[in-house]
Amino acid sequence: MKQLFLFGLALLLAGPAAAQRGAVISAAGGGGGVEPPVFYVPEETPWSHVVDSMLYYVDKSQVPSGILYDRAVPLAALPYFDRFTVDTTSAAHLRQAYLELFIAAYNQQAFTLTPSQLREQSEAQVRRGAVPLAVLDYRLHYLDTLAVYNNQLVLQNGLYRDVAGRNGSPYTERLLTLAAPLARSVTQQASFIVAPAFLLGNRGRVVSSLLVDFDNGAAAVSCLPGQTVPVSYPTPGNKVVRFTVSFTNGT
Repeated sequence: MKQLFLFGLALLLAGPAAAQRGAVISAAGGGGGVEPPVFYVPEETPWSHVVDSMLYYVDKSQVPSGILYDRAVPLAALPYFDRFTVDTTSAAHLRQAYLELFIAAYNQQAFTLTPSQLREQSEAQVRRGAVPLAVLDYRLHYLDTLAVYNNQLVLQNGLYRDVAGRNGSPYTERLLTLAAPLARSVTQQASFIVAPAFLLGNRGRVVSSLLVDFDNGAAAVSCLPGQTVPVSYPTPGNKVVRFTVSFTNGT
C-alpha cells in the first residue's frame, strides 16, 4: 500500500487524526479560548535524526517539495487527508500539522513562521479580539514503501542509498490544504480575521478569498485577506465552521 510510511507508525497514529469536514468551535459567554496542542513535540526531534541517519547517502535534492514527511512523527496523519479538497480541521490539529511540516522540511528558512511563532502570534491576535482564520496549502512527499522492492532505493547495512538510473521516484507526493479558526471558543458576538500571516504554503498559490460558513444560521460569508468579519451567534453551544478556499496563481 503506497500510503504507508517506510518507517512505520502511521497505521497506529492515523485514526485519531482522521480528516474532518468542519471545525467545532464553542460559542459561549467567555470566548477566545486558545486551543492547546494535541501533542507537544519540539521543533527538532530524535526521530528526525534517526531518519536522517538512515537516509545519509540519499540525495536530498531529489525530494521534489523539500519536505520529506517521514522525518516527522506523523501524529497529524497528513497523507490521509483529501488531496483535492479543503479539509476544515481544528486549531490544535492545524498547529500540529504545521509543526510536522516544519520538522520534515530540509530548508526550514523557507517557512515564514516557526511553529512557535504561529502559536504566539495567533494567540496575540485572539487577545486583540479577533480569531484568525488560517490556511495551510502544502506540497509534501514521503517514501514509498515499495521503493526498495521497485529498485528505486537500495538498503545496505541499515542505510538507504539511491539507485543509479532508477525507473521512477521513490517519493510519493501529497497535496494538502487545511483550514481552521485558531481558537476553540468565541463570544456570541465574535470577530474573525483573515490574517495574511497565517495563509501559509509552498505551492505557489495565493489565497484570494475564503468562503466561510460560521454555522450561525446565516449564509456563508466571503472573506478577503486582511478583512475582519463580525459574526453573531444567536445561541450558545458548539458550532461547526466550514471553509472553501479560492486561490490565484499556481495550481
